Amino acid sequence: MISVESLEPIDPNQLSSDGRHRGHVRLRVRIPAEYRQDPVLSVLITQYGLTVNILAAQLSGQGTDSGWFDLELKGATEQINNGILHLNDLGVEIWQESDNHDGGW
Repeated sequence: MISVESLEPIDPNQLSSDGRHRGHVRLRVRIPAEYRQDPVLSVLITQYGLTVNILAAQLSGQGTDSGWFDLELKGATEQINNGILHLNDLGVEIWQESDNHDGGW
């Protein structure tokens, strides 16, 4: 399990603006319980053209708690940036390892 203490929140103002390069990023996100019925991760695929790999998840059986997901997002830099901005706009908490933005925890 990834320790949240070793991760830093993502500042959406520091995202790259170069959309020509393909890349990937590993994130940990907390999706609030009020989005349980919403296709939050599916939107990253259908609207932002990202490949989303769920590396780990923690969900409650009752659906009353937030869900934690360890994700790998793959796509063009612009797609990744826009997907992260979308999650940020929803109020989803996002963490990324501070010293390695291209993989590996």
